[in-house]
Order: sequence, then structure tokens, then C-alpha cells
Amino acid sequence: MPELVAPDVRFRRSFAAAMAEFRAEGRGGPDDRSVIGRYLRDHAGAPADDAAFGAFVDGILADRLDETPRPAGFVPGTELWWAEGDEFLGRIGVRHRLTPELLEVGGHIGYDVRPSARRRGYATAMLRRALAVARELGIDSALVTCDAGNTASQTVIERNGGVLEDERRGKLRYWVPTGQERRTPSGLTDHEGREIDFGRTAADYERYRPGFPASLFDRLERLRWIEPGMRALDLGTGTGALALAFAERGLRVTGLDLSPDLLGVARRVAADRGLDATFRQGRAEDTGLPGGSFDLVTAGQCWWWFDSDLAAREAVRLLAPGGRLLICDFSYLLLPGNVCTRSEELVIEHNPGWPMAGWRGIHPEQVEALDVAGFRQVESFSYTVDVPFSHEAWRGRMRTCNGIGTSLEPAQVDAFDRDLAALLASEYPGELSVPHRVFAVSGLRPRRAGA
Repeated sequence: MPELVAPDVRFRRSFAAAMAEFRAEGRGGPDDRSVIGRYLRDHAGAPADDAAFGAFVDGILADRLDETPRPAGFVPGTELWWAEGDEFLGRIGVRHRLTPELLEVGGHIGYDVRPSARRRGYATAMLRRALAVARELGIDSALVTCDAGNTASQTVIERNGGVLEDERRGKLRYWVPTGQERRTPSGLTDHEGREIDFGRTAADYERYRPGFPASLFDRLERLRWIEPGMRALDLGTGTGALALAFAERGLRVTGLDLSPDLLGVARRVAADRGLDATFRQGRAEDTGLPGGSFDLVTAGQCWWWFDSDLAAREAVRLLAPGGRLLICDFSYLLLPGNVCTRSEELVIEHNPGWPMAGWRGIHPEQVEALDVAGFRQVESFSYTVDVPFSHEAWRGRMRTCNGIGTSLEPAQVDAFDRDLAALLASEYPGELSVPHRVFAVSGLRPRRAGA
């Protein structure tokens, strides 16, 4: 996976190839005032050998220091390269401060993706990571500019939360928040190190996220995996999708989650429905609840957020002899060209590298977790159902996606939502019928705890 790295001699050959691509599209002329233009004019021979390129790289690295000599009007800057392995894909620079001229048209951050690597979401990903660098430099809001007619760059900036201030000398001037660190109880981070806050999607979860279908609970009752009077603990309960359905069927339910916002929704819904269910804050891997006190431990659409081994071990501790662990999942089904696939493609455009794309709704790793923990009579099943959505409801459902609402900044979420609305209007007019897969795996507690 591409990443931002410090400039290094190992990129010499791919850097030279990238500069040839830039030159072929007309960069490097006397009027090209960009960093790439300066590299092509002033350092054309740098990639010729390791020694020359090493000196060139040393100069880039030295530019971070205040004491490094530089021409009038230039400021210290941190340059990083976007690379995969030894392949140079682009560069991005963060200026440590602004001069009056940079405040007008240059800004804090400038970037370039080599022509052969464009249209892969790299510019969006580079800028997102560079904003963290700017934050470390004490920049709360970074100025990023682009040509007024450059719609691709406008999209990149807006997807990173950029707010347009004005246009000056043919340049659009955006202020982009560098993202002050949020402190949430989850302790979870995404693939770019951003903390995941499930509470930010609580309202959309309650209104738009479909709960498990009634057919699942009918099947669980037929299998006698759930029965009235069972003492049940629902891990990662969220807004209570599983817990409340169990309570409706006569189980005595406790729901456990890290997010106070989601727990608040679950408590209110339980009260509105007159259901007897208790909700408390805690971690699946270390609940703090008495051992052997539950007949059923469940997890709905959340096992991948846990440390699987520790959560399974805690379930063994919590279950009474003969007790059952049950993991349930309910995911939209990706099919060629359907609204799920197109929506996920849009998620990746707004959040490149999102690691949970492409799931098929079958989870053999959950079966393995029960096997490894020693659970007995491990069984699983899956089937598909269609769920109706309006455009508004599907947009709300996709905002709850962990690649969007729980990790991106509000302005970035709004940008995704606008793009999704446009996609639905152009490609999927009318009501939607969205295929989903139900998956469940269950096993009985080992006869001896720790077995």
C-alpha cells in the first residue's frame, strides 16, 4: 500500500521516470513556478547517478531546517514522497509558515502525482496524511490553493474538508482543518491512524441502519440457540439491534458497548418499547462482569472490532456450563454494478485504502475464532434477503459506514454524501431493493474453561 515517506536515494530510477512523464506533459518551462518545474529546470541532472541524487535528496531534507540558506521569499518546508516499495508516485510539501505572497496564492501545501499514477485517489490520500504533518507543525488550518478551473484538485481539497474562502489571481483559496485529535472511548483507529468514534453516527444508525431481519430470530428460535428466560450479554451492542430483539423474545438482556452515545440510543429505544434490557459501558475483551453469569453471549456486526482471541476467552469466562457464544452479521451484498458496489467505490474515492472494502458477508475467521477457543458443536449458516431503501435512507446507511461517518471529518462526510446523492440520481432512480447477507456462527462453551 502506498505511504508517505522521507525522500531517499532508493527512489532514483523511478523518480527519473516520473520527471520524464512530467516533462512530456509540458512541465518545466520558464513559466512553471511549481516545485516540479523547479526540479526539472534546476536539477535535471540529479537522477543521473546515486551521488548526484543523494546530494539532491540531502538538499530537500535540509529545507526543513530554519538555518538552511534559501532564496528570498522561500520558507522552511517538509517534503514527503508518496511511494509504494521503491516506486515514486508523487510528492507533497508542507510549508512551515506563510509569507504575504504565499498567503495570496501559494498556501501551506502543494502536491503533484506523476501522470501514470493519477486517477487512483492518491492525491486525496496524500493530502489527508500531510494534514497530520501540518498539525504537528502547529498549523491548525492549512491554506491549500488550486487553479480556478482545476476541478480535480478542487475535489481533492473538498474531500479533505477544505472550505473555499475566495479566488485571488486565478487561484481558489481553501482553508483545510488539520484535524485536532479527538478523544473517544473506543481506542480504535483506522488505516490512517484516525481514531474511530462510533458516537458520531448514532443518529444515522438509529434512523437508517437496518436491523437484523425477523427471519434470523425465527431461525435462532427453531435451532433453540435462543430461548425465553436466557440470560444474554450482547457485546458491542451499539444501538441495541440484537439486544432489543432478544428482549422482545423474552430473553433477559444486558448490552455492552464503548460508546455512550450509542448506548443512550439503545436505552431510549428500550424505554419507548417497554423492554426490560440493561445497557452498560465496557469492553468486550474485559467486561468486568461476573464469570459464569450468562447463558448466551452474542456479538452483532462487530466481532472484527474486537481482539478476537481475548474476546472469545472472555466469552468462555462469562458463560455458564452449556452456555452459547453467537456471532451474527448482516451486510449488504456486493454484486457487479449494483448500488452496493458503486457506493463502496465512492467510499474508496473519499477514503483511499479503506481496508474493509469488498467483504462478501461470509466470515470464516469467526468460525475459526470459536474453533481455536475450544467451543463445541460449532455451526454456521447464511442466507440472503432484500431490504428496501429510499435514496435518503441509503445515503444515511452509507454515512454509518466505518469508512465514512466514524472516521472522516464532518465536511468530508458531507462531500461524500453529496457525491452519493448525485450517483443515486443518475444511476439508480427510484426506490432501491438492496441485497443483504445474514451470517451466523455459534458454539457451546468448552466443558472446561480454558480448554
